[in-house]
Amino acid sequence: MTKEFIFAGFGGQGMLLIGKFLAMACMLDGKHVSWLPSYGPEMRGGTANCSVIVSDEDVASPMVDMADVIVAMNLPSLDKFEKKKLVSHMTANIIRYDTISDSRNHWKAINYKIRELKGMREHITTGMEIDTLIMMEPMDLVFSKGQQETFTSPELKQYIAKQKNRGSSNVVQYEVEYHKRIASCFASFILTIIGASLSARKRKGGMGLYLGIGLALSFSYILLQSISSTFAINAGLPSVIAAWIPNILYAFIAYYCYRNAPN
Repeated sequence: MTKEFIFAGFGGQGMLLIGKFLAMACMLDGKHVSWLPSYGPEMRGGTANCSVIVSDEDVASPMVDMADVIVAMNLPSLDKFEKKKLVSHMTANIIRYDTISDSRNHWKAINYKIRELKGMREHITTGMEIDTLIMMEPMDLVFSKGQQETFTSPELKQYIAKQKNRGSSNVVQYEVEYHKRIASCFASFILTIIGASLSARKRKGGMGLYLGIGLALSFSYILLQSISSTFAINAGLPSVIAAWIPNILYAFIAYYCYRNAPN
């Protein structure tokens, strides 16, 4: 069995060290390994990548022809893969978003270098400026607390799909917000049933007791919703379950109150 890995990122991110750790761990496990680094002259900020091959047999060449696992950490580098095989690698000192372009996702790369790989041959093209298409926008690089609350539901759904296509794992809070919006529609109906059932009860001394019970249930619903959202974000609870747990529990309470409400 042979497994091939590629680790790519900025200098200083530890991608070469990760590859070395993997190679050493597999070597200590009795595997045959190779570790091939590739980096520029910069101490930090330049592109750096390495390839690791792990095999039960002797490794004939350290060159990765068909990677099984690719870990890419840097956004300014644009790598092109065909069937998990690297065919083009582009880097630039500066990259700017084209704000006057008629379409989105247009960028200008300054002082760029393109490496095109064709088998064992490599063609390098350099230049001062080039227009390129990268499926990202400047806002994708900015994250602010509570950002998911500023999106409309269609925008939120589109943002989640786009981030998943990029392989981003930091979308849990967005998924929780999306499912909470759907669950809130049903929550209004459930809490209305509870309120109507409690208000139907009449006793001496007025309705103060049942009004207090209704307010306590409403506040406890909000508290439970916050707790379940925290579990989804920090403890790995599925976002759909986290959003619907309060509704499921309070649906039973609504059913009980409705069945016991006076006619």
